[in-house]
Amino acid sequence: MFVQKALYLIIPILGLFSCYKSPSSNHYFVPDFMKQDTIQLSNTLFFIGPEMDTAKMEISAPCDCCASYLAFVNDSVFVYESLCLEGDDYFKGTYFKYRSLIFLKFDPLIVSSTHYPGVDLETTWEKENSVTFYSRLNFSTLNSEWVISAGDKENMDYGMCNQMGSARSYLFKLKSEGIWDRMELSNELK
Repeated sequence: MFVQKALYLIIPILGLFSCYKSPSSNHYFVPDFMKQDTIQLSNTLFFIGPEMDTAKMEISAPCDCCASYLAFVNDSVFVYESLCLEGDDYFKGTYFKYRSLIFLKFDPLIVSSTHYPGVDLETTWEKENSVTFYSRLNFSTLNSEWVISAGDKENMDYGMCNQMGSARSYLFKLKSEGIWDRMELSNELK
């Protein structure tokens, strides 16, 4: 009986230590068995929207602010861009994949651009700190294509890999436009 009660106390404590954040690192510790997977997301780009045509195998986003890009920069860092007509928001964070799930940890830094379609004004940039937040994506394949999804039955978003171009060219575009430096990602892309 004592052993059983002790296990009920020890197991939650071990769970807390498994999320230990090293003081010298900006990444949370993830046990090795959770990292083992045959699919590598590094250097992949997903276009995300609320509608997926499974016959044509493409994503559509027919509304303002409902499209985005999710780029997996390397084995632990991602960049997320939320697209709107009058401005875009850029997020960065860390991730890990476990079986058919991808866990995203968004850093609090948000870089926003404001642009004026049809008006000859320069794009303005803003940096702000928000809160750290987390998201979980479902990962699957459909007709040999990688698909991610998130949401509930009423508000589901879908993403397909490499539908809108290569991750490498997308990341270099962010770098050439100065977004990379604004997001403080200078060491992440070689």
